[in-house]
Amino acid sequence: MKNYIAGIVFCDGEIFSNLHYTQALYDALKGEFDTSIGDILQQVETVTKNLLNEEPVRQTKLLFGSELEELLDEVGTLYQNETSLVETITALYGQTKAYAESFGALKKKGKSNS
Repeated sequence: MKNYIAGIVFCDGEIFSNLHYTQALYDALKGEFDTSIGDILQQVETVTKNLLNEEPVRQTKLLFGSELEELLDEVGTLYQNETSLVETITALYGQTKAYAESFGALKKKGKSNS
């Protein structure tokens, strides 16, 4: 048994349930599980896109195939270099904190940023 990251979806809102997705993928595979992982991953992409098109959410970014592999390689490389990882996480923390102070939970009441 091996786990695969088959895709990453960025959306505005909640999408279909795991159970609904699993059933749709099972139906698409027609019970043929001795097929190649490449064929299964293609079905994953097709089923995911079909289900997302039925959801009332804005699809910001969908990553499958080579685009997904590039991202996973980039993340893997980032995690292998501690100095780069700390710099990236520190920068992201600073951006998140600045956003929270301007618009989010850390915004001071009565302060207008318009």
